[in-house]
Amino acid sequence: QRYTAYFAGLQGAGKLKTSLQLQPGEGRTLTPVGLDGHIEIQVDEGPYGEVPDVVGGVFSLEAADYDEAVALTRDCPHLAYGGSLEVRALQAQG
Repeated sequence: QRYTAYFAGLQGAGKLKTSLQLQPGEGRTLTPVGLDGHIEIQVDEGPYGEVPDVVGGVFSLEAADYDEAVALTRDCPHLAYGGSLEVRALQAQG
């Protein structure tokens, strides 16, 4: 309920652009492996990052700058459950 209310507030303010939760335990990890300029790509099943490095989902917000983005994410329920959030800018397409 807290998540639903939080995202409904962002959407109502016109700030929420995208919200996606990643499927837990699924995926592939691609790692470059090689020596002497010859690199091959090793593909392993699953996302095997360390727990602090795991990305559980992504949501995209419309914000003027980092200060506004931080203000918009400060009330995210994920923080109340001990999770962390990373605020990043997206590069313009094109």
